[in-house]
Amino acid sequence: MPGEGGGGGSIDGRRRGERLARARCLTTVGRLAAGVAHGFGDLITAVAGHAGALADSVADPVQRGHVEAIQSAAARAAALAGQLLAFARMDQAGGPRAIDVDERVRHVADALRLLLGSEIGLELALDGSLPLAHADPSEVDHSILDLVADARDALPGGGRIRIETHARPPGPAPGDRGRVVIAVLDSGRVDGRIWRGVAVARSALERDGGRVEVSVAPGRGTTVRLILRAAAAVREPEASVRGGSPDGSPGAGPSPGASPSPRSVAAGAGRASETLLVVEDDEIVRSFVREVLSSSGYRVLEAADGPAALRVCEGFPGPIDLLATDVVMPGMSGYMLARHLEPLRREMKVLFISGYAAEVVLPAHLLGPGMAFLQKPFSPAALLAKVRETLDAATTRALAPAAPARKRAGARKEKRPGARETGKKGRR
Repeated sequence: MPGEGGGGGSIDGRRRGERLARARCLTTVGRLAAGVAHGFGDLITAVAGHAGALADSVADPVQRGHVEAIQSAAARAAALAGQLLAFARMDQAGGPRAIDVDERVRHVADALRLLLGSEIGLELALDGSLPLAHADPSEVDHSILDLVADARDALPGGGRIRIETHARPPGPAPGDRGRVVIAVLDSGRVDGRIWRGVAVARSALERDGGRVEVSVAPGRGTTVRLILRAAAAVREPEASVRGGSPDGSPGAGPSPGASPSPRSVAAGAGRASETLLVVEDDEIVRSFVREVLSSSGYRVLEAADGPAALRVCEGFPGPIDLLATDVVMPGMSGYMLARHLEPLRREMKVLFISGYAAEVVLPAHLLGPGMAFLQKPFSPAALLAKVRETLDAATTRALAPAAPARKRAGARKEKRPGARETGKKGRR
């Protein structure tokens, strides 16, 4: 059908332009959201952590109630930071591949709830046993987001939106493996208009063999279905999705107030005498971690960044049992720091810490024996338990093959301040 200002080609060009503009906008917003959420997570770690430590020493019921209110607010803030990070991950495209459709819906569910607000309910009805689909996960995420945004605009007085998934059996054509369907249903669109999200989704999915179907029931709403080709890949067993419940509702994430008291954890361990190196660029978080660990008997060395940590390891004569390092730091990441230190401190185990989920900043194939991960925010008890667990693991650290370690002379040229030692044997 001819389009405005020419022919069908102008329509396709306009849609490609819309997709490009949308992708750029979402990438920019996603990066901003990730930065805000990461900094927010550091603050929550300190607030929730100090509140958790205070709760263990407050006996007055009224004062303890105030502390518990702080912990509750911190847990809600942690969940909000997790939702921002989920939205930030939506622009990580990788081209078409075999994807778990239910996982994609759960992946965007938190961002969708932020988009909808409190007046519109989001219901998920996920099949749970679907075959894998062949599609670009980023395009699927964006298509779901666009369709839900359209449905939201059709519900100015509130309502509900439901996302369902199901499979369609293979057709008679040779090699047909069937289809995987994502259906977005709303209770408010009654005039049959096809909104922008449908056109953009259709243009994005058709390249990979998908299509879009729309059905309107006057007085009951509209259903838009994303029809994806089933993939040839076979589903492998999967671990449960982190950060949410099985139905896709927002999980509380690492709950700052849900763990046992740090005192009980430390008492149960009873062996807190090792030397630890804490590397964290945020001074508030670093101070909190130092205080929790040193008060439990550990000898704590600390550094504000990778080069400072290298200098500490060069200058400290004794063994360092564990490196507890933030993953995302300016100049040198925590993973690169661990790789640099491996030939110098082969006995040292590693605990990576980050406000981002492990699968985002540290894929599973990079976590070898003697290495562990702890997500911010965390309580004092969670920190102590993870440190103890990592130290007690009867394994030898083995990182993925790395480039040759940087020369120590290069590290000495850093002008950043060095590290200082605290703890029961070296507090100053």
